[in-house]
Amino acid sequence: PAPCLGDEFCGRFRPGHFDGVCTVVARLLSIMPAQYALFGEKDYQQLLIIQRLVAELKLATQIVPVATVRDDDGVALSSRNQHLSPAQRKQARQIYLALLHAERNFALQAIEKIEQESINLLENHNLTVDYFSIRDAADLHYPSPASTRIVIMTAVKIGTTRLIDNVLFQIA
Repeated sequence: PAPCLGDEFCGRFRPGHFDGVCTVVARLLSIMPAQYALFGEKDYQQLLIIQRLVAELKLATQIVPVATVRDDDGVALSSRNQHLSPAQRKQARQIYLALLHAERNFALQAIEKIEQESINLLENHNLTVDYFSIRDAADLHYPSPASTRIVIMTAVKIGTTRLIDNVLFQIA
């Protein structure tokens, strides 16, 4: 059977995290119904889980994805960035570069090869990779010939700080 949406990626490294997020969001939207709720695409797995939660509970709230905001050097904005030393902040640039490398090579190489090359790029800059994965953006399954939108997701540790990031793109 296919794994639950919250079992892989961040769910594997943070057991129970998404259960807590879903509980809080469901309670909040039941207490204070909203027409719209904005969730960032930076935590793409969480965004999909919340969209599924709202659909399954038949809540009237429309979940609106908000694009990831990046600093001038490509690093995704995050409150966790404040925990990085100047040298670590410079290292963090490699995350976006590895994602872009994978996007550029998506149609040229096997997915497993791209993922391994990207992990190697990150590890060569002394980053610890929890995961680096290329998936169908609709459901986080492996891309198929029917896939039209791809998400490349990663979680990386720099020192004790864990950063997540992704890129989304359309394919023909």
